[in-house]
Amino acid sequence: MTTPVLGIVGGGHLRRRLVEAATRLGVQTRVFDTPDMVEAGRGAGVDVLTVVTDDIDPAVMLDWERSGLLVRPGPSTMAIVTDRVAMRRLVSATGVPVTPWRQVTNETELRAALTTWPTTVIKTARAGRYRTGVEMPATPLEGLRSGMASLRDHAQLLVEPFLDLTMELSAAVVRRPTGDTEVYAPVRTVQLFGRCREVVAPAGIDPETRRGKPISSALGYAQLLGANSTSELVKHGDAFFTRLAALANAPETSQRRAAVPPPDAG
Repeated sequence: MTTPVLGIVGGGHLRRRLVEAATRLGVQTRVFDTPDMVEAGRGAGVDVLTVVTDDIDPAVMLDWERSGLLVRPGPSTMAIVTDRVAMRRLVSATGVPVTPWRQVTNETELRAALTTWPTTVIKTARAGRYRTGVEMPATPLEGLRSGMASLRDHAQLLVEPFLDLTMELSAAVVRRPTGDTEVYAPVRTVQLFGRCREVVAPAGIDPETRRGKPISSALGYAQLLGANSTSELVKHGDAFFTRLAALANAPETSQRRAAVPPPDAG
């Protein structure tokens, strides 16, 4: 059997970790420090190409796809990930609560946002390398000056109120080309100067009680169970997992999976 080859665009710790994981799985890797290296024709010979950087133009990724390369995540996904305004529009459309925000394209809109939220965070719509383009002005006047300066170089800005966060939780959701989805345990992340400095896994935080202890990553969010639920699993675990297996193998489950569109399908 031919060993698959994974091409990785970008550098840093994410690439190192990905190479380590691929090696354990017997997957060969080829690394490209910058997108230009792929553009120069060095992407030949890889079965799939992935990126570990935000500093990339989705249009370039679309050209890779058109040339025959399999790119994951695809350009339509990266167009959202690298655009702060598009990202918030997408999440807001799902009904998930998000921080209040405004798209700003001119001085009038900027003044209105600064009046609504005197303590603001001003961001360029384009994320860029290491999520650059973020400013936290000390006063509305400073915000007006820095915002107008940014608008001279960028077509639009994102303005939102400053939030004094005490904790940040992240949850990874992975979807295979077949449509199967895996939800991994939430982790607590610690940011320092805009970069992730520490990851605490498991987070150990129940979204309602703010307490919890993981019992199994296979249960997804159900891993954040209290002692009572854990004891019930001990008593009735066989019946519980038998029921889960029956649901997984039921015809209607297969139909629902078949109805899930593949990644980047429109």
